[in-house]
Amino acid sequence: MAVGGTAILALVVASNLRERRNELGILLSLGERKPKLLAQHLVEVAACALVAVGLAAAGGQFLSQAVGDRLLAGEVSSAREQAASENRRPDPSAIAGGSGSPSTSGQDEPAPIDRMDIRVGPADIGRIGATGLAIAALLPGVRVLRLPPRHPLEGKLTMAAILELAGVSHTYRSGSGKRTVLKSIDYAFEAGRTYAVIGPSGSGKTTLLSLASGLDTPTAGTVRFDGRDVREIGLGTYRNQHAATVFQSLNLLTYMTAVQNITSAMEITRVKGRRHKQRAVELLDLLGIDRADQHRRTLQLSGGQQQRVAIARALACEVDVLFADEPTGALDHDTAADIIEVFRKLARDEGKCVIVVTHSPHVASASDEILRLKRGRLSLP
Repeated sequence: MAVGGTAILALVVASNLRERRNELGILLSLGERKPKLLAQHLVEVAACALVAVGLAAAGGQFLSQAVGDRLLAGEVSSAREQAASENRRPDPSAIAGGSGSPSTSGQDEPAPIDRMDIRVGPADIGRIGATGLAIAALLPGVRVLRLPPRHPLEGKLTMAAILELAGVSHTYRSGSGKRTVLKSIDYAFEAGRTYAVIGPSGSGKTTLLSLASGLDTPTAGTVRFDGRDVREIGLGTYRNQHAATVFQSLNLLTYMTAVQNITSAMEITRVKGRRHKQRAVELLDLLGIDRADQHRRTLQLSGGQQQRVAIARALACEVDVLFADEPTGALDHDTAADIIEVFRKLARDEGKCVIVVTHSPHVASASDEILRLKRGRLSLP
């Protein structure tokens, strides 16, 4: 029964984890604090454990009682048949005494057993709960608590830059070997300017964006923000307070509305002021999402609408550096032009540093600087 209960608990927890895995990644990318996510995760696991223990106890009680009754019925039937057979045999002592009737002395029929009482004890519940909690805590907990590795500082510091890549290289395993996608990249990005990173597919543009935005750490070299290694700042703090990303995969919370996706990001990044909803509506209006669609779940929106919600979410976070991975890929020409103008205004009027990965010549030509990534090297075209 304990094994069955543990299986039920594992299924419940696994279902919860599959739903939560993407959400945890999205919240971490927005800079949500790991202790807060861990505490929330543990509360959810405890709730799942309580529900699963109840299901396991009820299911185990029902199944064990049903199976026990079937087995017991057969045992009782066999016992009664055996007792009846023994009662039909003549008693040798009665025959010697001249009595022809068999004696049943000492051959009392056992008391009938009608039901087997099987209960789930505290020990069973404890084992089920402990096993389920262990399964639930180990799977995503390790990922949530994973601390970024540290690397030695390399390259020269450029104090005029708000963001600097100093000797940045990145290698990952590919099958049985290794592949180096970025090779000793040195570049300084300035505030108040827009940058377009272009290059063929598979050249490492998204990897470069992930390293610069603090979503990953380089194999070698240093990413510095405002003169400090982002690992010293803390990757979570860096993403929370200084950098926002428009992901190519969007990474929206699909069970939330468009407005809720933006206001939740503003709360996580601690945007000052209390008119978060008003700001969200203004940004969605600017990007062409009508009021009815703003209050629909993002899962019900079209691909182009979802991309605009993702852009609005990034714009709502009052950060110094804005990253965008193919932000106009699913947009029509007019909307794409509006997005480009929004990026330019952010850089020109608010002093933001905007870095865009794109295949679009139109987006690239509208940027202040165009950078080409080819064979792991970053250069001017």
